[in-house]
Amino acid sequence: MSESLGQRVRRARLELGMSQHQLAAPDLSKSLISLIENDRLRPSLKTLQKISERLQKPLTYFFEVEGPLSAKDLRLLLEIGETELARGRFPRALEAFQSALDLARSLGDAQAEVRAMTGLGVAYRETGTLEKAEATLGEAHDLARAKGDSNALVRVLLELATLALRQAKPRQALGHLHAALKILEESRLPDPSLRTRTLMLRGIAYGQLGQFTEAITSFEEALKASAGSGDLARMGELYAEIGAAHRASGNLEEAIRYMQQARETFEALEDLKRVGVISRNLGMILMERGDPQGALPHLERSVRITEQIGQEHSRAYTLAELGRCRLALGDVVGARKACEEAKRFLPPGSDSAEQGRVELVMAQVVDAEGQVDQAIDHARNALGIFEKLGLTADLARARIELGRLLLKKGVPTEAAPLLWQAIEELGVLRKGLAGFPQEMGSPSGPSTTL
Repeated sequence: MSESLGQRVRRARLELGMSQHQLAAPDLSKSLISLIENDRLRPSLKTLQKISERLQKPLTYFFEVEGPLSAKDLRLLLEIGETELARGRFPRALEAFQSALDLARSLGDAQAEVRAMTGLGVAYRETGTLEKAEATLGEAHDLARAKGDSNALVRVLLELATLALRQAKPRQALGHLHAALKILEESRLPDPSLRTRTLMLRGIAYGQLGQFTEAITSFEEALKASAGSGDLARMGELYAEIGAAHRASGNLEEAIRYMQQARETFEALEDLKRVGVISRNLGMILMERGDPQGALPHLERSVRITEQIGQEHSRAYTLAELGRCRLALGDVVGARKACEEAKRFLPPGSDSAEQGRVELVMAQVVDAEGQVDQAIDHARNALGIFEKLGLTADLARARIELGRLLLKKGVPTEAAPLLWQAIEELGVLRKGLAGFPQEMGSPSGPSTTL
């Protein structure tokens, strides 16, 4: 005989050697835990989430109970999957959505089946299983279209577009987005967030194609559509995207203006993570404008925030930019200190973009100290990392730096091909084939982050 939900809670608690009081603390009561364990009370989803976290069990563990599952259990499984997805717990989301999908099929609930497949596809996408994501979302798309469910179809199209953008397939993404906009216009669905997100993703797709005017227009339309929703987080994301588009098109003044609006919005939301990202972006844009003195306080603030919230990789990247800024101000000692500190937050032997960026700034620092040969070694290390990762913009910068150092050493024959390759890569970037600079992308959750 299967265990009841209460029996499972009790067994998991005893396995960890916890008392009812320990499980309840700090925001539940011992009497509530007792009622649940004795099957005299079925907990809410929010309470069950807290219990599952404290007992180190997935939420679905508590649904393998005696007797057949019902439509109510199906709805709860879908809510669990969507909650885990929003919290970035993708393996748990996969488990919940797979259970929901199996139950939806056994109950013959096509609407829930589409919802479960959509969630499952997103979870696959966020865990990097892109082939499964594409297949699952494609199946959800076909079923939603067959059932004539406009709302579900638009949601699936948006996830397919997000997947295509993640794969750097902007034209494919635009196909999905144009189909979504057509459905939205014809069906007049009441949820304004669907139109906002569709326009936002269309802007990102145009950005990847280098069509920055069209990108800015789409972002501004999305901003207008979101104005009445009160969704400040989405508005902040859109300000950041508009700023990124202006930066990519070379309009640095407008880029700064929109980034400042984005930061003010995230400050109002007390979203430190995004405030830190936008502060770093502002610093980088000011550096591009030739204002390292103006960039310095933004970068220093970003470093403090990453330290406060414990984002080590982001902190390494920001410290590298801080080092570059201090070097531009003539503070070679401060620049070296920032780079050495950045290295402490990277895993040994890391070949991440952050490692490459630290190496590139170190090349400039060491060169400023008069050690050209060591600077060349750092630049070569950076180049190797960026080649492995396929980061076009960073590759061009690394080739230019290495070429400059080789010219300084007196070997123009080695420098020339590097500089020519950099020119070609910069030409590709101007056409937009590399999209917006990576650090300027949407700082949003899994459904919108590319």
